[in-house]
Amino acid sequence: YYVSLPGIAICFIRALLKYYSKIKIKGDTKIKGQEVGCLVKWAIREDCRTHRFFVNLLSYYSTKSFLRRFRVNKLLYPFENRPWERMMLYAIREGRKNIKTVGYQHSAISLRHLNYMLGKDEHNILPLPDRVIATGVVTKEIMQDMGNFPAEILKVGCALRQHGLSDLGSNNRRMKISNILVILASSLDEHVQTLTFLNSVFSNRQNDYKICIRPHPTISFEEAKRLTPLLNFNFTEDKNKNIYESLKDADIVLYNSSTAGLEAIALGIPVIYIDLGDFINPDPLFNFSDFKWCANQPNSLIGIFKSIEGIPGDRFSGLQNRAKEYALKYFYPVNAENTKAFLES
Repeated sequence: YYVSLPGIAICFIRALLKYYSKIKIKGDTKIKGQEVGCLVKWAIREDCRTHRFFVNLLSYYSTKSFLRRFRVNKLLYPFENRPWERMMLYAIREGRKNIKTVGYQHSAISLRHLNYMLGKDEHNILPLPDRVIATGVVTKEIMQDMGNFPAEILKVGCALRQHGLSDLGSNNRRMKISNILVILASSLDEHVQTLTFLNSVFSNRQNDYKICIRPHPTISFEEAKRLTPLLNFNFTEDKNKNIYESLKDADIVLYNSSTAGLEAIALGIPVIYIDLGDFINPDPLFNFSDFKWCANQPNSLIGIFKSIEGIPGDRFSGLQNRAKEYALKYFYPVNAENTKAFLES
């Protein structure tokens, strides 16, 4: 927004030059002995062919322009470790200004979120904020232990987007699973694959279950239905703006990559991860199994329902409690104590 016309022109020229230049890579491009240089070059070329490289340059030049016009002491921004963020931080560091930078890690992390997975010594050369505030201890540990983020820059805060989650009680258990909530996210491909999966299960069980599907608001559900072959099972589309209104009526939640799986277990609702065969696991509950089941084939789903229905009451309550405890470690509640992380960083 703050970039000048000369800055836009520079971005355009640099992007154009990169588009026509030969991709050169310095250093080794092997991972565990496998040569991946061609994939790295393809990824760089894709960024240059699309708008992404141009947008990243805009982030750099707009930040420099902003800092020339305004005095900034502290910068707080949603942290996802994206290239545009790094260009912003690079512009700040290059200007040698004494600006405190704080990133807020604001959502769930799965193994597919490679932007949170640094190489062993990558933090030494990568522009990172002075502090990263995590939604809870679980995400902090993922970034530290699996993502190789320096422990000294990580701090636990709270989950601003899940405000009030800790105040909600658990859903009452129904002994027979009837109301199924399916939550979609990520991509059109996930929508189509999930609908295909469900169609294989429920096309011959039209009256056995009430299925409600909650599509992602940024993805065309009509397009997903059109692309799903021979779609012929009964379902309703969830149009509640508040997801907690949808969850309160659910006996079970099915998901693939949605953060709502965490919100479901926080309410004591069992969840089933639909494994669509992704190359990298997109499940934000990848390191939790106490109140989560996995369906990797359509013909296994009904059996999982029966298995859950057969869990004795005391054991079910124990699983519920462990699930809620995990969810609240993932998403710390918003209160005066936990918000201090934002004020004191």
